[in-house]
Amino acid sequence: MSGFVGILNLDGTPVNRVLLEQMTRFLSFRGPARQEWWSEGCIGFGHALLPTTRESAGEQQPCSRDAAVWITGDVRLDGRGALTEQLRARGRSVGETAPDVELVLHAYAVWGRECVQHLMGDFAFAIWDGRRRELFCVRDPFGVAPFYYVQVNRTFLFSNTLDCIRLAPEVSDELNELAIADWLLFRSNQDASTTTFRAIRRLPPAYALTVAEGVIRCRRYWALPEPIEIQYRSPQEIIAQFQDLFYQAVEDRLRAERMVVPMSGGLDSSSVAVTAQRRLGDQRDVLRAYTLTVDELVTDEEGYYAGLVAAHAELPIQYVQYTVADGVEFENSPRVAPEPGGLPRGAGKEISQDGDASHVILSGIGGDPLLYPSRTFLFELVKGRQVGNLMRVVGQHVGMYGALPPLYVRSSLKRRANGMRLPLPRWLNPAFAARLDLATRWRQVNERIETQDPRRSMAESPFWSNFFGRCDPGFTFKPIKLWFPFFDVRLVSFALTVPPVPWFVNKTLLREAMRGALPEAVRRRPKTPLRGDPTYQHAQVNPFAWMKELAMTPGLEPYVDRQVLLEIVNAPAQSTRYEFASARTPLALGYWLRRRDGL
Repeated sequence: MSGFVGILNLDGTPVNRVLLEQMTRFLSFRGPARQEWWSEGCIGFGHALLPTTRESAGEQQPCSRDAAVWITGDVRLDGRGALTEQLRARGRSVGETAPDVELVLHAYAVWGRECVQHLMGDFAFAIWDGRRRELFCVRDPFGVAPFYYVQVNRTFLFSNTLDCIRLAPEVSDELNELAIADWLLFRSNQDASTTTFRAIRRLPPAYALTVAEGVIRCRRYWALPEPIEIQYRSPQEIIAQFQDLFYQAVEDRLRAERMVVPMSGGLDSSSVAVTAQRRLGDQRDVLRAYTLTVDELVTDEEGYYAGLVAAHAELPIQYVQYTVADGVEFENSPRVAPEPGGLPRGAGKEISQDGDASHVILSGIGGDPLLYPSRTFLFELVKGRQVGNLMRVVGQHVGMYGALPPLYVRSSLKRRANGMRLPLPRWLNPAFAARLDLATRWRQVNERIETQDPRRSMAESPFWSNFFGRCDPGFTFKPIKLWFPFFDVRLVSFALTVPPVPWFVNKTLLREAMRGALPEAVRRRPKTPLRGDPTYQHAQVNPFAWMKELAMTPGLEPYVDRQVLLEIVNAPAQSTRYEFASARTPLALGYWLRRRDGL
């Protein structure tokens, strides 16, 4: 799981090897083990290695098996065993310990561009086919691994690290105003193909890109099947199949020498932690947990329940106390995030990821959208006159809970009404909002979010690919990769075939699958949101000086009404909790602009 870069001169001129070497060495922060580069005529690849799996320890990139087809990438594959069998059946000689990137090369040799139909996991890679004189680039289905590119004059540049591309002197620093607006409104660029910089583009999740004869073409190679017919099976069969797929999703992500799991006392991260510990068997020194506690600031029991899970699974655990920061380290931050993101270290959560001990974090994020209850499922059965199916799922729910399933009528109407009434943030610059017609964009995006199936959003919503980008070492500047078992193609595809009632009501399916694996107090525990916002509560008594300073950042003026923003952060007690929370987004933009402009 490493850094990579590539240069292709579309006019056939030789690659600038000095620039290629400079860009490759720049990636050493995310690939400290080794940096290598290769070039031949108009094409050049660079790679910085971060070994995260046992198979990648001896990996060397860029690499080729025949000196004609070359690859560089950031690749972690799922289902290695099945893929290896397929390749061997097609006559390929594949060793048990072959690095994942070599399996991709074998797959390309067998299936060509259609190799993507046989790959699962988190990956972004580029293949140069010297025989076809073609560059073939791919990003994984959920967009866990980023891929950026730009064409400047007759040169095509790409990398999984945005700042690496910006090293090329011809690449413009002009900002993309619509991406800035999306960040302010939604904390996510709603266009999966663009970035904060107008010139630099992003390959969307599940897309492949080819460059041949000077022409760039993009195509979607994968999508969740639609429509998916709900399959009514016995409860035991549904639970067993979910268990098998969930266990496999976790196990496929246990190939690191050491790993950390951020564990709250909730169901999702606890399920990942105990499943990982069980699948590791005797290798109990591979995994450890940490949990964030806020009990000194608000009423919180996460640490207690996380401790129950750790004791039950015999899992070492570290407790990290949330602290409300008094200041922002403007001068001491060594790097500027490539795009607007959260507030910097010193202005929020302090979570020790212990990068010296492990390069891999095993995350429980994804359980909420995967197991989200449908608010329309029962009504669709009634509308379709599927009386038998309606009686079946209602009967299953009554059998499990002793009550009729919830209809979510009140909550749906309330959410929809709130979504329709929710105004644009009043700290937006009115001229900026009018020029880009942000009121229409605000309404359309909120309506889409309201109506989209969360399971489908895992693969289709720009929120998640943006989120993964902010978790990547190219954004955090730490050689640490996050792996997400709930974002597994097999698991998400299966979830789309399961009746939401009763299986996604209160995450019934996961709770049943974890019977005996989790302490009952945790397995039966209802979802418990944090009871308050520590930063908001602190600011009501003592407003933060650093918030006021960020609110007056000169670069915010084109996008934000700084006086209104200052009013909100200076007197949070006169604002709603929602308004105060939304104000942190322009503050984060202010911080990014300050660091970018050297203020």
